Amino acid sequence: AEPAIYPNPFGDHLTLRAADRVSQIEIFGADGRLLLKQDRPGTTVDTRTLPTGVCLIRLTLNDNSQRTLRGLKH
Repeated sequence: AEPAIYPNPFGDHLTLRAADRVSQIEIFGADGRLLLKQDRPGTTVDTRTLPTGVCLIRLTLNDNSQRTLRGLKH
């Protein structure tokens, strides 16, 4: 399965599908600021410290390829 996040919109946590393929997650605000960075994030990522609103979620995979997803924190 392709790495993905759910639910979207998310609240205090988001879940990574195919987390075993993800080496790093970075979450950026709409203004481009890095809000969260975590190596080997596992299946659940704590997002309680993130502000509400639109964000970009960049997943770096074990093969160093990247996927950028759009998310909404509520």
